[in-house]
Amino acid sequence: MGHDLHGAHYIVLVHSASHTDAIAEAASRVASALSLQSIRGRHSGMIVLITDRRPDPAAFHHALREGVDTTITIGISGRCEQPSDFARSFADAQRAVQIRRRSRIPDGATAFDELGFYRLVDAAHTQGQVEDFVHEWLGALLDYDDNRNSDLAYTLAQYLECGGNYDDSAAVLHIHRSTLRYRLGRIRELTGFDLRDMNIRFNLQAATRAWQFLSVVPEP
Repeated sequence: MGHDLHGAHYIVLVHSASHTDAIAEAASRVASALSLQSIRGRHSGMIVLITDRRPDPAAFHHALREGVDTTITIGISGRCEQPSDFARSFADAQRAVQIRRRSRIPDGATAFDELGFYRLVDAAHTQGQVEDFVHEWLGALLDYDDNRNSDLAYTLAQYLECGGNYDDSAAVLHIHRSTLRYRLGRIRELTGFDLRDMNIRFNLQAATRAWQFLSVVPEP
């Protein structure tokens, strides 16, 4: 096929809502336009590229997404030094795709080596441990939200992501400071947690991130 498999390579997986030949051809064109030497195939319902360099995730997705009216999720493996590493690298790229699809923005590209915290969440999820952790820290809020059609768990998540800053949190949530203060008071009443405690805030932020990660897109 005219491609030298010696040296470093990366596995790039492309998942789309409609697996068309046009997207496969576009993936090859994008790789070429980004000066990547590549070979293309298909596996597990996804387009597979083996490239000689690591593509920039955002640039690759942006170029592939142009003129395409469908969600495209891209996963990029870590560096593999020899063909015997391809199976492991494919698994890493596949995990990056799965994690991205379960995120709030499935339309995009994710590199396995950039997953950080979410690699731990995904690994724990496969063992059924993440749900227990989320329930332990957020169960009272999630039950309350389900029963009252409220969004205290999401309010808490945004408050923690904003570092506990009232102005920033209220702006992100599009609510008044007084409304935010009331919601945080209800959160303290329902959970019994002191949001000023650093260890509690750490665990709550991990729980809210895990909850949002797991709850948006179901496992493929």
